[in-house]
Amino acid sequence: MIVEIKNEVKIFQKDEIFKSLFRYNYFFTYLYKAFLEYMKEDSNIEVMSVTAENLMMPDYHNIQEYYGDLVGTLDTMDIISIEMYTGRFNKLKFKKSKGYLNRLYVNQLPKIKNKKINNYRNLHKVINISFINSDCDELAPRLINKYCFMEEGSMFGRDDEDTIMYLVRLDLVKEIAYNEDESKFIRLLRMLNATSYEELERLAKGDETMEDMIEYVKEWCRESEKNGKEDFIENLKDDIREEAREEWIEIGTMEGIKIGIEKNRLDIAALLLKKKYPINEIIEITGLSRKEVLDIR
Repeated sequence: MIVEIKNEVKIFQKDEIFKSLFRYNYFFTYLYKAFLEYMKEDSNIEVMSVTAENLMMPDYHNIQEYYGDLVGTLDTMDIISIEMYTGRFNKLKFKKSKGYLNRLYVNQLPKIKNKKINNYRNLHKVINISFINSDCDELAPRLINKYCFMEEGSMFGRDDEDTIMYLVRLDLVKEIAYNEDESKFIRLLRMLNATSYEELERLAKGDETMEDMIEYVKEWCRESEKNGKEDFIENLKDDIREEAREEWIEIGTMEGIKIGIEKNRLDIAALLLKKKYPINEIIEITGLSRKEVLDIR
């Protein structure tokens, strides 16, 4: 059974799902090319690699796998980063995205001591696409809003096209009348706003890559639910094993071991019942009979 998503939750905007999906070159490329086509720019590009930005940071930060934006490198060696903001977008978050953008730009610099050398001369363009759901500081009045920057404090920046940020207003997509022939990018934006699998399937119908996205998300949810359940059960078993071990030590006999094992299974079943796990799953997990499980209730 696929993990249930409440109606108010926008499935593709869930942080783990969004970044797990678009960290794949296949989906990242599709999203970026759809954006270029919508902007009427050359989409004849190839994405060479995609990674999470946290992999560029020191290990001692101990940052989780999905922290930070996704970063793609093109065959031109230009860099594309993608971020998703689910809360209110304000000037603080704008500065955060700008900081990521500038950091990606200057990280291309060779580490040399002669500061008089114009190191910026050979740097490649860095573009950030941030998906936002609101605009509380009048930063993004349109569906797509473009900002160009030069690295702060630098005298070597070539022009204002070296670092670019696009703010894409997801909340404005609903104001666009639906059109069966609308661009891939608008369809993707609608998918990012979708709150049910039925809505996702309707939007993706006829597009193989979009349909693959939905299948990936469904499988991700299945695995997430399975892994979460297994982690819960294993942690539970560890706790109960420790209780059983203490009880066995206290009794100090083979009978104590048998009591501990039986207590383990019964306690796991009781807690799984409390968590409203299906009876058949509890039987499979614990090895108890249906009668034994029902007796616990």
